[in-house]
Amino acid sequence: MATFDIGLPMLFALVALLLTGQAWVSPGQWGSAAILGFFVACVGGLVVNRASRSDVTFAFLLAYGSLLCARSLWLGEPMAIPLHRLENGALLIFAFFMISDPRTTPDRRAARILFACVVALGAAYVQFRLFRTNGLLWSLAAASGLVPILDRLCPGERHRWPVEARRRSA
Repeated sequence: MATFDIGLPMLFALVALLLTGQAWVSPGQWGSAAILGFFVACVGGLVVNRASRSDVTFAFLLAYGSLLCARSLWLGEPMAIPLHRLENGALLIFAFFMISDPRTTPDRRAARILFACVVALGAAYVQFRLFRTNGLLWSLAAASGLVPILDRLCPGERHRWPVEARRRSA
């Protein structure tokens, strides 16, 4: 039986509040200062490495960045525009702390990379085709339903935190 960390219930609560129209998420609240980005990337890198989920974070960032650059090339925009979209503290927090939650991502690496790419594609679709804000959150909430399917199609070893693994082996 799957157990869920705090990440998935928090995501669904956030989406439920957004659906009411009485709440909003402001990605600009985190700013775009280089020092904040460096700090979030360093701490986030430590967290995803310790949780063995850096593949999800880097696959997502690569896929999302590629989609932003491809869109700008298609539209003839200067490359400063997608780079500016990537200079967002909320994007880094999403990539390092939300999408990479080890209890709510697929168990096998290939499935995690596919999951990250699906979330990136969904986020780009919501933002640039549906013209809605919070594409990252909407996409992650929608793609979360794919995790049990991906785990069934590509079974892998369930994530256990190191302390939990030591306790079970003793």
